[in-house]
Amino acid sequence: MRRPIYVVNINYEIYKYRTKKGRKYLSKSCSKHSAETSSTINDIDEMRKDKDMLARLLSRAKFNPWSPEQELKITKLNFIKQVGYTNEGDVIKSNGDFEKDLKIGEDNEMVVSSFLEGNGMKYMSNCTDKRYDLLMKDKSGSEVKFEVKTDVLVNKNKDTGNVAIEIRYKGKPSGISSTEAEWFVYYFANLDKENLWMIKVDDLKKLIKDNKFKIVKGGDNNDSELVLIKRYDYIGEFKVYNLCREENTKGKNL
Repeated sequence: MRRPIYVVNINYEIYKYRTKKGRKYLSKSCSKHSAETSSTINDIDEMRKDKDMLARLLSRAKFNPWSPEQELKITKLNFIKQVGYTNEGDVIKSNGDFEKDLKIGEDNEMVVSSFLEGNGMKYMSNCTDKRYDLLMKDKSGSEVKFEVKTDVLVNKNKDTGNVAIEIRYKGKPSGISSTEAEWFVYYFANLDKENLWMIKVDDLKKLIKDNKFKIVKGGDNNDSELVLIKRYDYIGEFKVYNLCREENTKGKNL
């Protein structure tokens, strides 16, 4: 399924709840804000009516739309320009300006969050520091944190078969060594099948500890240390999916 990716500008107003004489009421005054983010869109007219999608967009723009202390009103929604599209399997393609106008990692985190929502979870927020990437709620209402790694270098014509796991940056613990997430997700954005690999962080740490995997330098200026795991040799340790398809291709069920 082909879906356009738009840069979206949202104008919104925040109304805060006040307490007076023991009674809670919504203030008549508001603060006005504007936020810019990006999203894959099926239908622009339908999206304007989709409050959940609008709330997700605002959450990406660092606003918590689910706060019980306030309410928001969307006053204007502008679709500034199309900067890319997804095709079958949600493989991200570019119009030529994609890397300049859109952060690939953040967009693919939202692709992953959409997949998780399709499996019964609820998107809560993104995190911009090293603690985790996505905060979701499962079917029981418990919060679950995900670390998401997007690989845009691998494609059907260029694939080493590896999953590259960062363990250190400039000699200090990073990536899987420092994350607070419960789950690690590796997304091959330019593969159209078996492109999403998931494993519990504790299980991944044990897998690395129990095996003598190759460690290489990588990242900007080769400042990162990465563990290379031949993914199909250890597929039984992962949950493996064709993103945006209902069936689980191999490995364990979600």
